[in-house]
Amino acid sequence: MLQGFAPVRLAMLAGLALVVFTLCWGVSHYFEGAAGVSAVWPVNAIVLAFKLRLSPTRRDARLALVTAYLAMVAANLVIGRPLDIAVIFPLANVVEIMVAVWFMRRTAMPMCGMKDIGQFLLGAVVAGPLASTLIAGTMMWARVGIQGPELVSQAGAWLLSDLMGMAIIAPFALSLGTPSKVSWPRALAMPTAIFIFCFLLCWQARVPVMFLAFPIVTLAVINDRDRGGALGVAAVAFAVVAAAMLNQGPIMRVARLGIDPVMLVQIFLGALVLTVHPLAAIMRRLDLAMSELDQRRETAEHDSAAKSELIGRVGEELRSPLTGVVTVAEMLRSGRLGDLNDRQRDLLARIAESGAEIESLSREMVALADGGQLAARSAPIAAVVTDAIAATRFRANRARVTLQALPGEVYWRADIDADRLKRMIQEALGQALDAAPAGTTVRVVAGLEGDGGFTLTIEDAGTRTLADREARFAAARIMTPAADGMAFDRAELRRHGGDLRFGPGALGGGKLTLLLPRAPDEAAIRAA
Repeated sequence: MLQGFAPVRLAMLAGLALVVFTLCWGVSHYFEGAAGVSAVWPVNAIVLAFKLRLSPTRRDARLALVTAYLAMVAANLVIGRPLDIAVIFPLANVVEIMVAVWFMRRTAMPMCGMKDIGQFLLGAVVAGPLASTLIAGTMMWARVGIQGPELVSQAGAWLLSDLMGMAIIAPFALSLGTPSKVSWPRALAMPTAIFIFCFLLCWQARVPVMFLAFPIVTLAVINDRDRGGALGVAAVAFAVVAAAMLNQGPIMRVARLGIDPVMLVQIFLGALVLTVHPLAAIMRRLDLAMSELDQRRETAEHDSAAKSELIGRVGEELRSPLTGVVTVAEMLRSGRLGDLNDRQRDLLARIAESGAEIESLSREMVALADGGQLAARSAPIAAVVTDAIAATRFRANRARVTLQALPGEVYWRADIDADRLKRMIQEALGQALDAAPAGTTVRVVAGLEGDGGFTLTIEDAGTRTLADREARFAAARIMTPAADGMAFDRAELRRHGGDLRFGPGALGGGKLTLLLPRAPDEAAIRAA
């Protein structure tokens, strides 16, 4: 049966057999008269953990179970129990382990999460001990001759002690083993403090304040998710035992009330474990969730940086050739490089307008790559108009043209970049100054549009060039012979719900109208 097993596996089985034999013999020898202590108080939990965590195959699991059973039988025989009792009682414990394994057959190891804890409680703390107690109780009745209330008492002690053994030992045996980030000196510092604190509580016998161990052990779990709970409970157990050996503590006084002190200690430790272990499981799940969130955040940041870099490169690569294409198309269409027919002008106008729209998109791509997100588009119309007129004042003085402005309300804000709007106004003022005769006026007026937007008009008195300017604008659908940037301006305005128009004005010359969409935050600024 052992053929083909590695030496490491054989050593582990030998270690299991030694631990099971020592515990069974030691507990039976030292607590023979204590009804509240089973002969296999911690053994079932240890064998269950070995079978679930250290037996990767069914063959390993069966051999571990047989090894533990034989060790229990050997311990009973060494103690001097009859052969049938030495064989049947360990069989009851094997059944308990098998029932617990069946309930936990789909539980991932190490055990974590509330679902895993529920399966453990149902199988190892309820169903398994009940099956074991049924077999042991039958043996007590048939072989030992115990009946009536005495049978109920003995079977109840068996059930409670097995149940407590599973509840105290198994949760940590099934969940420990995950890598811990806390160093051993730090991990042992809190249990040491717990031991001292609980020993001092046990030393006095007047007030039963052992319930104070619960919040202290909870702090140990918070300090170390992986080992804090197990070490904290162990520290409490050692403190209680140490005080009891010195005949101190409230636990020793309960014997006067007819309560088994050892059973009371088991119940107390079991309640402590079943309080602390779910907390430790939840904390580990939270740590795992936070770790996954951090990984996803780092991945998202990396992807965002790569996307921004790609967008920036694409935008930069597109801008230069598009600007050249649009400029050449404008020059060809204006007739500077030779005469063209109407069909050619129309095609060139479409090329220029499409290129302008793509160039506007590439500009936003570059802005998105540089800042991670597009800046809020909000331009204060009055302030931008004032700045543009101030920048054009010197040129107007040289042309002996008067600039007038009605910039509108201070809270009017357009959904466009302020610098881009200022450049549009300056270019339009430059064209108006070129067309306006000396001694006339160029007027800039901001107003409300019927659909909720704004209008910004630049009017001049240049009557001599009006017909030519109007015809060129209508034919090409863009302002000519304007600066090349006017094509980009109209494309961007249209893409955001605005427009650029040209026609005769009230001053006798041309009137360029910018239809500006309202900024989303304009209403909030107005209310403020």
